[in-house]
Amino acid sequence: MKRILIDISDWNSESSVLLSEIERIHTQVKEQAEIVFLVSQEQDDEIPPKNRKKQHLQIIVKTDNFKEFITNETLFCTSGLHTPFEKWCVLSYKKGISFTPQNSLDLFIENGQLEALPMVENPLSNIAEKLSEAISDTLFTSVKQQLKIEYSVHKDKDIEVLPFTTIKELLPKIGEEQKAGKLTYSIQNRLNIAQKYNYTASSTTKERKIVQFFEQIANFKKQIADVCCATESELPEIEVKYQNLEAEGNKVVLCGENFHLFEIETVNEENSYIEKHSFVSLYSLKQKLSEAGVEIPKVANDEGELLEIKTKYENLEAAGNKAILYGENFHLFEVETINIESPNIVKHNFVELYSLKQKLSKAGVEIQKVSTNEVEEKLKKAAFTATENLCLYSEKQFHLINPKPEIQQIVESFTEIAKIHIVESQTTVIEKLYNAIQNYTVADYATLKANCATNTYMHELRFNKPAIFKNQKKMNWLKEI
Repeated sequence: MKRILIDISDWNSESSVLLSEIERIHTQVKEQAEIVFLVSQEQDDEIPPKNRKKQHLQIIVKTDNFKEFITNETLFCTSGLHTPFEKWCVLSYKKGISFTPQNSLDLFIENGQLEALPMVENPLSNIAEKLSEAISDTLFTSVKQQLKIEYSVHKDKDIEVLPFTTIKELLPKIGEEQKAGKLTYSIQNRLNIAQKYNYTASSTTKERKIVQFFEQIANFKKQIADVCCATESELPEIEVKYQNLEAEGNKVVLCGENFHLFEIETVNEENSYIEKHSFVSLYSLKQKLSEAGVEIPKVANDEGELLEIKTKYENLEAAGNKAILYGENFHLFEVETINIESPNIVKHNFVELYSLKQKLSKAGVEIQKVSTNEVEEKLKKAAFTATENLCLYSEKQFHLINPKPEIQQIVESFTEIAKIHIVESQTTVIEKLYNAIQNYTVADYATLKANCATNTYMHELRFNKPAIFKNQKKMNWLKEI
């Protein structure tokens, strides 16, 4: 049969109250369990024999061997401490006898024990040190706001003065995650209370989440990365500044539950909370380009602005080793050789223009920017004026007229953008023109006319060989063709 052992030997009360409480408790239990009251000698003297003669009721004087009444089927009610926890009911005395928990007797009769201490899966001791460090971090309040965690930090209390009634109610809460989060005791208080009563305090989901994120923050800080918090409205502004290279520094921004990485090329951690932006490597690439002597003067805000810059370089109206950042790509202009390979580098097809221009200029070649029609006209006049080492630039093409051998050697590797025009001397052209007319050779005359300033040479031919112009047959032939 179940037994309820009630130790009231330390209760100072009037005999009438003592007898009344014994009767009340016996009536409550009825025949569902045996009740044994442990009393002092003084109390025992005040209890009449008639009050003892009840079924399943014993009233005995407490002695040192009282524990022989405690079996596996016994609930021990005492104002002191007892183990196991589920067989311990705490007594307190006010106007009468009070039980903690209040329904202890009914619970024991029904279940054979009281509520047992819950099994702890996530001990607070595993994260207590890191949790305390997180709480003392300057980012603690901001991180809580980002994670939308309501977590109050409580000061230490004097747990030595806690009564057993409080301990009885507190221990199960310390070991249960949801209830532990509602306690107003500090982290150290919870650890100490549990340790004092050979129990284990549980951490909460919120606490483990806080530690998880601060561990990640600590890892970032080890990599010399600044960590800060930003709202959802602030994050796009930060992103644009980094994308436009207007902000610098290895920075990690916590927004919500995600860490946003900026400028950091290599991060060892990989988890669902880390979001590496697509332009994270831009800063590393910018540094490499700068070390290679490439200037990064500005950011193109749209395609129109990029096209305008591109056109200036194409027309040789802009100069300098420059890279224009547009979106996530560096557009390189005038750079002849860059060993850096990256999907974020766009080398334009006229990059070589500036290299050839620079080499020709150093070799003493004059470069004139002209239209396509002007190129044709100047080529026709080149022989008559005995032009040498003249370079005409038109629509991404260099036209070199009568270049010296060393100039020809320079342009050998630029065949796609450089054309060499060897224009014969005035005397040679006049002789060929004379022979074409003398022999009625239409093809030769047409070639000379296409490549030379024919009217000018005809004037010279009339001056040097006038006889041919007195031949009416030849003059009629010239008119016909």
